[in-house]
This record gives sequence, C-alpha cells and structure tokens, in this order.
Amino acid sequence: MNSRIKSIDIIRGLSIALMIVCNNPGTWMRMYPQLRHAVWHGVTLADFAFPFFVISLGVTIPISINSKLKNNKSTLSIILSIFKRSILLILFGFFLNYLGNPDLDTVRILGVLQRMGLVYFVTSLVYLLLKKLNVGSTATIITFLCISTFIIVGYYILAKPYGFELEGSLAQLVDLHFFKGHLYKPEFEPDGFLTSIVAISSGMLGCTMGCVLLKEDIGEYKKFFKILVMSIILLIGAFYL
Repeated sequence: MNSRIKSIDIIRGLSIALMIVCNNPGTWMRMYPQLRHAVWHGVTLADFAFPFFVISLGVTIPISINSKLKNNKSTLSIILSIFKRSILLILFGFFLNYLGNPDLDTVRILGVLQRMGLVYFVTSLVYLLLKKLNVGSTATIITFLCISTFIIVGYYILAKPYGFELEGSLAQLVDLHFFKGHLYKPEFEPDGFLTSIVAISSGMLGCTMGCVLLKEDIGEYKKFFKILVMSIILLIGAFYL
C-alpha cells in the first residue's frame, strides 16, 4: 500500500489539535470543563486525545511491518528497528521531563511518550510474531481482540480488591512502590505503569483496524462497515463489563 491512508492522517491531526488546545489554554483559571482531564472518575473530551493517537499508532504497525517484509527485510532488522523506535520514544519522553525538572532525584520517570514507546514495542512484536507464524488476517484480528480483552479484564480482576478510588488503588500502590518521588504529583501518576500496560490494548485495537485496512479483497465501504461493526460489538461488551 503505497498511497497514504487519509483517515489515519485525519485522526492524527485531530488528536494533535486537541492536545494543543487542551495543553495551551489562554488561562488555566478559565477553561471549558471538557478541555480539562478528568481528575479520576469520568471522561472528558481531553481524555480522548491520547487513546486516539495510540489507536492511530496501532493502525500503522501492520502497514509498516508488511512493507518491510515485502522489501525482504530480515526479522532481526525489523526487531532492531522496533526496539530502536521504542527506546527513542521512551528516552525522548524522559528528556522532556528532565527539561521541566533537571533533578535526577525527583525527575518524573513515566509519561505519555514512554507509554507510547511501550505500546509500540509490545504491539509490534506480537504482530511480527503472528506474521512469521503465517497467521491469517482474520485470525490475527481475533488474536489481538482476545489479547486486548484479556489485558482489560485481567487488570479489572487484579485491581478490584483494592477498589477503584485513587487512594489505595492498585495502580497507585504500584507507582508509589517503584517510582515514589518520581511521579507527576506526589501521590499520583496519570501515566502510571499498570495503566500503561492496559494502554497496550488500545494499540492492539488500532492494529486490528490496520489489518482490516490492508485487506485487498474487499472494498473501502466494506472495510468501514467491518470496523464499525467491530466497534459497536466492543462498545456493547464494554458497557456490560
């Protein structure tokens, strides 16, 4: 697939525009509620920026890896490329945190780019493994949906005994245990370790969309319909879970 997929560019552009609007207000004292991130419970328009960007990242993974495989790139070279990009994202995220607080004793370790690096690394390796095992497109989609469901449900089961309030939650306990003193706030990290693992499911859902878009035996409208049906099923499942 040589031509660009315009829908991916649109989602990326809208996500970045939303990030700019939310993170650069005229004044922090007067902001529309929907442009503020939810403190803990609930969701606002601002909270959709990162998931949309991660999903668009996931969509590009099959396109990128398939292109490299068609160009006879070795498995090792692809893995090294995945590793390099992931490390660069993580290091760049840490560097930005360091610019804001150049103190290694208190600098924030986790962050948005670090989370994206983790999502890209895991999702890309899983997709590459499925390709090397000659798993078909439909089976790949089902596999990613199953893994995503396992991650989300597994996190819910593990976190439920600790409750879902901020104070005392499993996510908070893990972040305080491993990264205390290096968090966004003294007792809270919005891009925490456990929630970053859960974010892998978003990347994998994007990867399923990428697999659908790469199907050459169906037209554009049928691709759209397949993604729409899959999205509705996931929404219904999420509602009842």
